[in-house]
Parts: sequence; C-alpha cells; structure tokens
Amino acid sequence: MKKILILAILLILTACGGRNETIPYEPTTPPATTTPAPQPLPTEPTPDRWADYAPLLWRATSPAGQTMYLFGTIHAARADAHPLPQFIMDALGRSDYLALEISILENLDEATYHSARFRYTDGRDISYDISEELFDNLMAVKDEHYLHGRGILTTKPGMAAMSLEYFALERVGMFTRYGIDMLLEQYAMMRGMNILEIESIALQTDVLAGFSMPLQIALLEMALDFEEAAQSGARLMDAWQRGDGAGVWAYMERTRDAIDEELWVEFYDALLVQRDIGMTARAREFMAEGKKVFFTAGAAHFLHEGSIIALLEEAGYEIVRVMP
Repeated sequence: MKKILILAILLILTACGGRNETIPYEPTTPPATTTPAPQPLPTEPTPDRWADYAPLLWRATSPAGQTMYLFGTIHAARADAHPLPQFIMDALGRSDYLALEISILENLDEATYHSARFRYTDGRDISYDISEELFDNLMAVKDEHYLHGRGILTTKPGMAAMSLEYFALERVGMFTRYGIDMLLEQYAMMRGMNILEIESIALQTDVLAGFSMPLQIALLEMALDFEEAAQSGARLMDAWQRGDGAGVWAYMERTRDAIDEELWVEFYDALLVQRDIGMTARAREFMAEGKKVFFTAGAAHFLHEGSIIALLEEAGYEIVRVMP
C-alpha cells in the first residue's frame, strides 16, 4: 500500500532549479556491503548503459556552510536500475543518515491501517461513484489485462486509478520491489545507517484521500488508457536513468493534458506544492542540526516551480548538480 500511496510522486521534473554545474567526482572506497539487489539479479550493465546513467543528484550548501545531498528517486523501476552508478553510492557513503519520504520497511502495519480510507466499507463499490460507461470501460480493461482478484472494484476511483497505473508499469518491467528508495533503505539497514523520515503515511494518506471525487474520476479515466500508461512508464524510466528532467516531466504533462485545468491545479497543489514546503523545512532542519544526510524524495519534488530546490535557493542555499 505504501507504494500505491506514492505512485504519483514519481512524476514531474522540469528544467528549473539548481545550476547544471559539475562537482569534481570524489571517489571513495566502496563500503564492504554493496547495494542489495532483489531476485532475479539485474543483468550485467554494459558500457553503453553506464555512459548515460546519471540520475539527478545535487549538493546543497547552507548559508552557514552545512552540506547535504539531494537525490531524486522513482518508486517503481526496472531491474537494470541496479546497481546504482558509483557516484551516487559514493555520495551515500559520505553520509551518516538516509532521509526517506517514509521508512517503507518500518511502516507496513500503519500503511495497512490507513488503507481503509481508500476502500468502501458500507457494502458499496466503485460503481456507486462513476458512470455506467466508465464502469463498463473499467471492467473491460480489468478483463483484458487479467486484473482479477486485485480489489479494484472495492477501492475508490482515485486509488483504482493509481492501482491501474502500477499494473501498467509492471507490463514494461517496472516493479516496486526494484524501487530506488526501497533498495536504498535496504542498503542503509545493512550498513547500519540511521534512517530519517521526511513525512508520514498519515500525511500522504490525507493528501490522496483528500482528492475531490471529480479529480479521482478524471484520474481513473486517464488510467484506463492502459497501453499509453505502460509506454509512458517506459519513457519515464529511460529519462530518469539519463537524468533527463524534460523527459521525466513529460510523464506529468500526460496528466495535465488529460484533466481539466481546475482539477490539475488541485492535483498539483496537493501532491507537490504544499508538501514541498514541509519537505524543505525538514531539509533545513537536518542541515541546521549538522547532520550529514543523503536526502531522497520522488524526483518530482526537486525540479518543479516551487520545488525543494527552488525553495532552498530562495532561502540562500547554493544548489549544484553532481555528475559522474
């Protein structure tokens, strides 16, 4: 459920925020324990793959001189995303803390508790809130793609939409078990790093459960274009690996183009703008305390207008892109 709650946080990335300046690469001795990889093991990376594998990483420096790494992740990925490039692992190795939106492995029980807000509990099902035509389309996609037994009918439209998006990502080999933050948390636990939480499941639940019914229905209508969702996910994965902000932003543009402007404003403000204010406050808090933190969040949170990076820069922090 945690992964479903944060699906839409895979999104955004624009070209604004942060100078595209290269920090000299500072190799360090790799830790004895390498990044754990799920089964099956990733295929051996080729030289061509490494040539343009440069996910978005920045170094922030506060006015007082404290520093922090900021890493934009995606929450579902292909197996070939692992292992991460060495310049990412070196930055993690220089840090004492890993900051995650939520500690995934520590909060499974709480996620189950909050998931009830996305389900009908009074005997109704999704047909109560959507049109007959939309319900028929949902049934057709459910049958065509063998989604039986996945509980879509008992979830409210917004959660059904997010579930469909995840099932579409699986069609192009993108799974939550390969999600970048999931693997980083496993690595940190094996290495004995301290883990900090930026948000809470309760906060994320409030955001997504708070979507208006018209917005939930619009998201469901978009998600029913199953093949387009799958191909958009594949393009997102490729763009993320290249560190191509414009390419990743195209994934969000798909949402903006599919829903009314008023609904887009609701979606964008709740999912990113308001949350990034809180995330920025946490980043500043960690730095003021002198913690050496590898701060991770969905890549969307770092590059849109009003992002974490934009807010830090407004407060006088220097942000520099780190490249291999």
